[in-house]
Amino acid sequence: TGSELNYQLTALNVEQKVPVKIKKTGAGGSFVDGAKVQVERQVNGTWEKVDLNGDGNKENDTQEIPEEGLVLILDTGFVYQITEVEAPEHYDINQNPIKIDLTDKTVRSTGSDLIDDERTVIHNTQKPSIKITKLLKKADDTTEATMEEMKDVTFGVYTSTDEKTFTPLMKADGSGQVTLTAGETLYLDAGTYYLKETVTEGMNVLDPSKYPDLYEGKGVIAGESFYFGPYTLTDANRTETLTGTITNISSLGVLQVTKTDDKSSPLSGAEIEISYQYLSLIHI
Repeated sequence: TGSELNYQLTALNVEQKVPVKIKKTGAGGSFVDGAKVQVERQVNGTWEKVDLNGDGNKENDTQEIPEEGLVLILDTGFVYQITEVEAPEHYDINQNPIKIDLTDKTVRSTGSDLIDDERTVIHNTQKPSIKITKLLKKADDTTEATMEEMKDVTFGVYTSTDEKTFTPLMKADGSGQVTLTAGETLYLDAGTYYLKETVTEGMNVLDPSKYPDLYEGKGVIAGESFYFGPYTLTDANRTETLTGTITNISSLGVLQVTKTDDKSSPLSGAEIEISYQYLSLIHI
């Protein structure tokens, strides 16, 4: 008698998609947030943006990299380019796109081909930084140790190529001029900068733009303005902040009055009237 063999064949289709995990690091190799990337793939020799959000809008389609990493699901058969388009605050944009070649990739088991290695890490370099300490020199101050540190004093940041014309440094988003606040760290691109102090009446200081001779050697006079500097930020200031001290001279003097008799002996109980030009009388 003959035997009859029956065979049953099952065809399993595996989706030809590959997960790619993008990670973000900054200073010290730790995670920094705020980075966004866009993805492009090469089609007939031309880079074409990938619709990451599935909404049909490719032009402004970006995604932020979370701390756990951004997992992209990419079709096989293409070369991909993953580019950082927005860097974390205080960091330079990474200028080296990640390239992932999936042209000859065949996925045999769903989820088994995760790409998660050094190729998919986008590292950012911190911008150079500067920090200015602001001191107030009163009439009786002889050393910096006795001077008062001033807070909340601001400086407009400027650039110049000839120290004759000064151009305000504008924020990247166009919202206004970049300013530096005394005692706080400011991150800038490498380059040379100048600082123009914003002087208000309540500060009681001699405005450098009105009394530039008192600040000789501390900056540059151009027109009716005084600019502290130059301050040059280099790559070394990416890891070591450039520091400086700007000392204002108080507009308030010290007056000591002694009342004596005709024999130069001190007398007490006298009332003295002091007047200042343009100010009302002050009684002490």
